Amino acid sequence: MPTLRDLWGPISPQSHIDKIGCRPSLVVYALFDLSFPLHLSRDVVRAYRGRDIPTEVRVLPCGHYTTGVPPFKFIDGYYLASFLRRKL
Repeated sequence: MPTLRDLWGPISPQSHIDKIGCRPSLVVYALFDLSFPLHLSRDVVRAYRGRDIPTEVRVLPCGHYTTGVPPFKFIDGYYLASFLRRKL
């Protein structure tokens, strides 16, 4: 019988890190996220860096769902657009 960790695996960022290779990556997480807790976000960043994936990290001072409301959605968009402009 699969465990809960096995069932959640396909949507976990940790399950996909090895597919990234050496491509530059942007990790944006919310400081007060209760849906994807802070320690899990930091685990993802450590996993990227542990595999020597060039990683930029940005932290939003909000929660999971407030990343979709002003001003946080604009800040998030700025982080993404700036990253893409520099890396593409």
